[in-house]
Amino acid sequence: MKKELKKLQRLRDQIKAWLSSGVIKDTKEMEQYKAEIETKMELFKDLEREVRSQKIPCHHRHHHHHRR
Repeated sequence: MKKELKKLQRLRDQIKAWLSSGVIKDTKEMEQYKAEIETKMELFKDLEREVRSQKIPCHHRHHHHHRR
């Protein structure tokens, strides 16, 4: 989940850079794309908050190492 968020943030930064450098001629489409990414990022954050508030141990499976 964290990795996805990082990927989105990188994407958004890349788009911001493109927009400010004037590389992209059709900025309207890019602005739309950026808005979409930001919406996704918000969703991720909400999801994370929800997961955290439920305090589900998501990696409890790894603790069952059977020693012989």
